[in-house]
Amino acid sequence: MKLQLAAILSASALFFSACNDPAEDQSSDQTAQEVETVAIDTVQARLDSLNQRIIADPGNADNYLERAHLYAEKGDVNRTLEDFSNALDADSTRDDIFFARGEYHYGRTDFELAVADYQACVDLSPENTECLLKLGEMQIHLQNYPKALEEINKALTVNEFLPFGYYMKGRIYKETGDTTLAASSYQTAIEVDPEYYDAYIEIGLLYASAKSDLAIEYYRTATEIKPQSIEAKYNLAYYLQSSGDRDANRYTQAFKQYREILEIDPEFVPAYYNQGYIHLEYFQHYDSAITFFDQAADIYPAYYQAYYNRGLCYESLGNKEEALADYNRALSMQPDYTPAALAKGRVLGE
Repeated sequence: MKLQLAAILSASALFFSACNDPAEDQSSDQTAQEVETVAIDTVQARLDSLNQRIIADPGNADNYLERAHLYAEKGDVNRTLEDFSNALDADSTRDDIFFARGEYHYGRTDFELAVADYQACVDLSPENTECLLKLGEMQIHLQNYPKALEEINKALTVNEFLPFGYYMKGRIYKETGDTTLAASSYQTAIEVDPEYYDAYIEIGLLYASAKSDLAIEYYRTATEIKPQSIEAKYNLAYYLQSSGDRDANRYTQAFKQYREILEIDPEFVPAYYNQGYIHLEYFQHYDSAITFFDQAADIYPAYYQAYYNRGLCYESLGNKEEALADYNRALSMQPDYTPAALAKGRVLGE
């Protein structure tokens, strides 16, 4: 009987955990506090200097704008917004002040206020491509795709060499289901900027969804652009793993990517879990699979799929007691997890 496995993690699923030695944690905390103290002192020194400059020249918008950014660093919302207003009182014709305040609102997810500032920026400077692109981006968040395209196309009319504009058009087409135009737009972004990492990832995802091996090419290029990117390596490994039925060598290639990921982040759970999955599902190397599921569960104890799949390994090895214990662990964490319930019933002969 072929046992039902828990699905491998999707390319977008990321798990992190911090399990350090208490002594190391204490040392790290002390170092972090020292760095934070220095940073606070530096910001305060800059703030004191700015206050003196503002007293000497109260009509200078740049000083208020700089102080707004400093207050933003300190997390002082009221004073940040007050200084943006002071900057605009000093010079209401500055589109860059509206853009900066829009970026601040955007960072705080105050999207309505951000849109108002980006629009004010465009009203002052209709060919400000930064503000036009941000207006387009905001409309994507609001799922107003026709308006988003309108703003993005305005920016591209001013300057056709804006990779972010084509990237956002790719997002729009992807979200509206036109994968052909999405891929074309991402490709244009890459042609404008051959180092545009995010576009390579997005095209890779599109081709991976279509089960096209072109995904491999784009993921590999993304890893070359950002050699320390776990995202790029994981997406590549996941595709190689998922398409291993076409070429068994791909499992070995996937393992290589997972090992490289663990060199970057030894606690990246999916790299352990998916190696266990390959050993279980494709190789039937149950002892090896158990080792990887052990590591995944040690780092992320709430990982019920790891317990379930480890239970399948034990069941396949004829160790029903350990299998039942793992199925019960999975069900204790996720009581409605049907595969574990069915597996438990199978072991109990129900």
